[in-house]
Amino acid sequence: VSVVSAPLYSHNPEDGLGGYAGIPRKMTGVAELMRRGGYSTHYVGKWDVGSATPDHTPAGRGYDTSLNFFTHSNDYWTFAADRRCGHEPITDLWEMNATTPFPGSPATRFLNPSHCTFMSQRSDCLYEDSIFANQVKKVILEHHSEKPLFIFWAPHTAQGPLQVPDLERKRFSFIQDDLDGQRRNYSAMVNWLDTRIGEVVRLLKEREMYNDTLIIFSSDNGGPLDEGANNFPLRGGKFTNFDGGVRVPSFISGGFLPQERRGSWHSGLMAGWDWYATLAGLAQVDSKDEPASAAGLNGTDSFDLWPTLSTRDTASPRRELVLGTV
Repeated sequence: VSVVSAPLYSHNPEDGLGGYAGIPRKMTGVAELMRRGGYSTHYVGKWDVGSATPDHTPAGRGYDTSLNFFTHSNDYWTFAADRRCGHEPITDLWEMNATTPFPGSPATRFLNPSHCTFMSQRSDCLYEDSIFANQVKKVILEHHSEKPLFIFWAPHTAQGPLQVPDLERKRFSFIQDDLDGQRRNYSAMVNWLDTRIGEVVRLLKEREMYNDTLIIFSSDNGGPLDEGANNFPLRGGKFTNFDGGVRVPSFISGGFLPQERRGSWHSGLMAGWDWYATLAGLAQVDSKDEPASAAGLNGTDSFDLWPTLSTRDTASPRRELVLGTV
């Protein structure tokens, strides 16, 4: 997999296997493993791992439903992508479920009226991450308990553009900064997300699902220093290989987590992609990627860390973390 965060339109015509931006077509995604383990699988939020072919979309990666945008970022109110088709904006909001044709269709039913923008927020305007949070709740409410549930929720918040509902931003008016209000916006976005996560946790408890749920929270990179983030005391930020760019906040919670591990620290080395083998182990399926190996791709660099995370005495099996650069 390329270490370059390439635009989705990038294409190498000489490489039909992995010559598109995103995950190579023959690599197995985590939802495919969970589905193999009998789980109902749902994706919500920022996709950003390919859309060149149906194989690259959530429908081709093992998800039963999805509500997502594909690109690096889009507008939180107009859903316009960060790239145009000629001179025309691209509305980047997609859904896939039992009522849509494969691999899904534009999610036009969620679009805001044309007057809705970050600078013009009215009562009939929906914040994009509100749509995503509501979808997560809908999946939970409609879930049937005879089948285990896997939700991958990748909120747009708190990634650029730094747009947040006016009411939330006003709560942080006490922050005075010299970044054109970006520190204030960034803080408001993090707080907004924290509130929505709390609502989802309460819903799991109301539906008596919490005790059997493992909640995994992790950032995908350090905060961007030019957009109001602060990774102190770590050096650097997003787009760097310093600790501030790759060492991120992460925790696990939920009733499935053993009581003796709650409120404790884990200091062993772990990569974000170790969740691939860890979740496969929990779903009791093999994490070996046979289709990738058959296609000549490298095997998975992923360790099952559940024995380490669920007990106090087991050391992490990961001994190194290879960082790519350009």
